[in-house]
Amino acid sequence: GIYLTDQWCKAMQYARAGGCSIRHKQCGKKWRCECQGIKRVLLCRVLMGEPYRVQPQDQLKHQRRPPDRPEAGPGMLYDSLIAEPHWANNYKQSHFEMVTFDRSSVYPEWIIELDW
Repeated sequence: GIYLTDQWCKAMQYARAGGCSIRHKQCGKKWRCECQGIKRVLLCRVLMGEPYRVQPQDQLKHQRRPPDRPEAGPGMLYDSLIAEPHWANNYKQSHFEMVTFDRSSVYPEWIIELDW
């Protein structure tokens, strides 16, 4: 899925300088890359379709598709997920996050470059 947020502080947790990535952390930091250089964030337009609002008791970690949508018919799935702060992840969610499973529903509109 494609992870998105409408909160700047959450987006900055994923922004990395060149050569540093979430998997290959040159700076050693899980959140907030401390490497020197430009960090980039995408500002996107997103079509969420029919979203599933994550509930506190949901066990969706490592899921590669959205939950079933039984009221829509057999085999129908939700289009995206919405995790609300202080509600999802057993009431431990800190930021508003969305996940969409269709890359064609995300349109990157701006690349924002930051250097600090």
